[in-house]
Amino acid sequence: MKKIYLLLVFESLFGLLHSQTLLDSLIAYYPFSGNSNDVSGNNNNATSYGAMLTNDRFGNANSAYFFNGTSNYMTVSAGPKFKPTTFPISICCWIKTNGTSVEEIFENDHTALLYNGVWLQLTSGHVAISYGTGTGNTGSQYRRTKTGNINVADNQWH
Repeated sequence: MKKIYLLLVFESLFGLLHSQTLLDSLIAYYPFSGNSNDVSGNNNNATSYGAMLTNDRFGNANSAYFFNGTSNYMTVSAGPKFKPTTFPISICCWIKTNGTSVEEIFENDHTALLYNGVWLQLTSGHVAISYGTGTGNTGSQYRRTKTGNINVADNQWH
């Protein structure tokens, strides 16, 4: 059985990095300290579907989420805050997995093929992040995806 652990998702910095502090343009921050609430002050709380709290990479209890690799995921309501008008964007997380199949981990695009938000997934052992343009149109030309070049399916924290 494939196991996926996610420690945190941190989405920020819709703008130039050199002119901003860590909190400028922060959209959401999920430290997973006993729940999936956003502590950025923006009230972008996540809803967990089957994912269970577990130990993080330092052994702290209830500070990471375990996904079963088949049907567990988290969602956040789609809204204008998750639709940046400028790039670059930055999304950071800690992940530990032993699986390589395509699995959705986090998303805020609730309507299939409308590409209306942000989502994080595991694709062939690599972390992939996708962003929909928010136009509500279907088709891959309305979505941008970046897949990491490091295989994370080694049961280690990355």
